[in-house]
Amino acid sequence: MMQILALGPLRWREREDREARALHGKLAELLAYLVVDALGGRPTSRSRLAGALFPDNPEAKARRLLSNLIYRLKQELGPAAGCVVATPDAVVLTQTTIDALELSRALSGGDAAAIDAALAHDQDD
Repeated sequence: MMQILALGPLRWREREDREARALHGKLAELLAYLVVDALGGRPTSRSRLAGALFPDNPEAKARRLLSNLIYRLKQELGPAAGCVVATPDAVVLTQTTIDALELSRALSGGDAAAIDAALAHDQDD
């Protein structure tokens, strides 16, 4: 299980009892795209990622660069690497909680305790 902290600077942590860590550069951009699509409940197309992250490269090269970037992201995530699932056509976050999604659900439900808990994640570090 991985937790994404998207309220404020984008960070991640393997478990709640671990310090949140930031990614930088293209790794942060890749994770941001994955988070946005996860919030929408959909996988992220490799073609869209390749075009967005490497717009100045031909598609074949952009897709190779994306594959390398996904590998680097998984290396960075260590034990949480299994939360990033890549297929030939898409990349998706699994077994992941996202604080922004938790907050949205809490706001929709009007649950004050859940709202406080969702907002508290951003202040844990």
